[in-house]
Amino acid sequence: MRPTAKQNRTGCPRILGRLRACRLGAAAIEFALVMPIFFVMVLGIMEVARAMWIKSTLQWAVEQTTRYALANPTANVDDLETYAVNRATHLNGAGPDNFTVVTPSPLNGVHFVEITASYAFTTLMPITALPDMTLTAKSKFPRND
Repeated sequence: MRPTAKQNRTGCPRILGRLRACRLGAAAIEFALVMPIFFVMVLGIMEVARAMWIKSTLQWAVEQTTRYALANPTANVDDLETYAVNRATHLNGAGPDNFTVVTPSPLNGVHFVEITASYAFTTLMPITALPDMTLTAKSKFPRND
């Protein structure tokens, strides 16, 4: 007896047809396909949020230092840098090297003080494929000398 078109010697077309018709486990397979993409998206959102938080913290520290300098006109450059570092103590690795206070040459007879901060941002989860970047913040104010 020869095998028919529906069933050959191994019975493969009939088995494949049953597998194609069976929906048991479809949710598990869909979950396995979608979950890694969703997981990477959630981790990426968390990393972007962390970068925005660090940038906001740097800007806040610089602005607080500017307010301190305006309220204390006798504060020197070292005092301002120390004050800025103390405002950003909860940033991991933030120190005196991250903050600079510069007094550039006067512009139209007005002396300015410029406070800048920079922070080397690296991702905690390399799976997100975000590049390492330098986050910066800056504040400038006129000073009467």
